[in-house]
Amino acid sequence: MSSHLPGYEAGFTASPRDVLYSHDGTITVGIVIDGDKSVDGTSPTQTYDLRAGWLMGRITATGRWTPCKRTRTKSASSGGESSHAGDYTIVPVDDASSFRVGDVISVGNDANLTITNVNYLTNKITVNDPIAFSGDEIVAANDGSANCRGVLLDFVRLRNDDNSAARHRSGTLLVQGMVNSNLLLGDLATVRLDASAKLTGIRFTDEYGLS
Repeated sequence: MSSHLPGYEAGFTASPRDVLYSHDGTITVGIVIDGDKSVDGTSPTQTYDLRAGWLMGRITATGRWTPCKRTRTKSASSGGESSHAGDYTIVPVDDASSFRVGDVISVGNDANLTITNVNYLTNKITVNDPIAFSGDEIVAANDGSANCRGVLLDFVRLRNDDNSAARHRSGTLLVQGMVNSNLLLGDLATVRLDASAKLTGIRFTDEYGLS
């Protein structure tokens, strides 16, 4: 069954996720989601299926959108793998699900690292150069998408029906309204610590004891 919502593919159905706690006073805008840069690493269907509820960031150079690529490291002792004494190429993080191979990121003070592998089951990111890190260092994409600007309200499939090619797709971004915190995807705790995040219009149910 097809849907009128942007980003749906004809003939494909997805379980609905209504992340809005209330539909009163909402403000939404249309966005274009980058099919080459976006990933939903914990999707129950395919990693190119973006579920509603993703915290979203915007790529500065193109103006297109991806899931917000911001999280924090765990300590090296919790699963980092050493390439030589004191330095690590495999970095355990709180939430790896928005990152993908090829992303250029910073880990704490270590900049311009390229991701060569992501293990979504264990939340471990492999980078091209060995680094030293401790727990709670910020892991962020360098393209602008690390700064959250809203919440994705609809399911978006980023492939053709035959899964042959990535595509940029339209979606709906919530910039003002109340959302169910327990349905959000991405590292909400870390995003909330980002002074550059544009979340003044978003209200989270856990802040009001509603979830």
